[in-house]
Amino acid sequence: SDEKATPAWKDQKQAVLEGLAAARASFGKAPVTGNDADPVRALLDKARTQTSSTTDSSPDALISNARAMLDAQAGNARDNGKELVFTGSRQFGQQADFADFDNRTLAIVALNTGVSFSAEEARAAKAELNLRTRSGLLDAFNPSGGGGSQASSLALLQHYSKMSSEERSVLGFTEDFANKIAANYRTAASIQNTLSTGLAAYF
Repeated sequence: SDEKATPAWKDQKQAVLEGLAAARASFGKAPVTGNDADPVRALLDKARTQTSSTTDSSPDALISNARAMLDAQAGNARDNGKELVFTGSRQFGQQADFADFDNRTLAIVALNTGVSFSAEEARAAKAELNLRTRSGLLDAFNPSGGGGSQASSLALLQHYSKMSSEERSVLGFTEDFANKIAANYRTAASIQNTLSTGLAAYF
């Protein structure tokens, strides 16, 4: 009773009542009350500005955060009278945006071990991760400053080392893959060293 007597509680109650009326008037659309005391509006705004968690977060935390981010996008699409879609071939709807999802979160969505995401969401996350990885691998095969196969192998190893275990699992990058790249790097370094030694002796 003491809490209900405070001005803050009364203002929030009034804002919630206004929001309820707006929600009933336009079912399925997030209510807009224009009331700064509206606690529901504050929660919706927070969800829409949420970004992917850091790479040291637990898988459960990333799953929860990703689910909230996708739900916020779906809610925004409904507010615009559209459906959230995950393929470019869909002519109608609001395209899902993975710009704020880091690679590890995308991998966790793609793995979908807890079945927290739809098959469509998981496929779209994997496609986005594949696109980013392909771009990263192209950069590795064309490292700045040249250097041939040795530089490419080193760049690939560095790219692999930055991946989370979830990313490697989704993309099929195994420990054997890394060992082969390391062997290629050692071979290229050995050949370069031999050639350098031979040329030095010749001149």
